Amino acid sequence: MNDFIIENARPEDAAAILDYLKIVGRETDNLNMGAEGIPITVEVEEAFLRSMLDSSDDVMYAAKADGEIIGIANVSRLKRRMKRRRHGADGGAPCFRPEKRHRTAGA
Repeated sequence: MNDFIIENARPEDAAAILDYLKIVGRETDNLNMGAEGIPITVEVEEAFLRSMLDSSDDVMYAAKADGEIIGIANVSRLKRRMKRRRHGADGGAPCFRPEKRHRTAGA
């Protein structure tokens, strides 16, 4: 099956996202983490995802195939004081698990 969905990442995705980050962390030296993933607890990730859902300025997406997370991406509005520059945003590039890239996601 080559289908996948993209939806808002939710607090109940926290453990799966942390496991996913360990997988993609192993595949490249170009991320700010390695095979150990990011050093936070599931509870901290749940709180972060809850804050993203509650925010009108930030969003985090999870790509899922067969119920499994195969990619994530986020966008956050830059908090600027100058009114004419408030439209700026910072984004985390989507990362897709290597064995799932054949699904055309991340290709």
